[in-house]
Amino acid sequence: GVLLVIAFVKCIVTLRNKRWIQTLLPEKVMLLQKIQKEAMQKEVTLNRTTKAMFHAREIPLLVRISIPLIILGNIAFFLSGHLSLGGTVNVDIKVGGD
Repeated sequence: GVLLVIAFVKCIVTLRNKRWIQTLLPEKVMLLQKIQKEAMQKEVTLNRTTKAMFHAREIPLLVRISIPLIILGNIAFFLSGHLSLGGTVNVDIKVGGD
């Protein structure tokens, strides 16, 4: 179900983007393409010249291992807190003096 919703939303966004681009002037389309190309080049350069924090020797090994575990623990706490029954409220209402 979730994947179907994601695919549906992706299709709608793609169609709306294509329609929007068709409304732009050619100069604006070229400018948009230039900006996207520059952003892609910057991303490629960063990926080539840097490494992930998990592999960085400047960060102690204990920290590199514990941070993902802490994040997973927080996800587990969040799910257990929101998916379990934490308490109940019983309401007794008397109407008309009965």
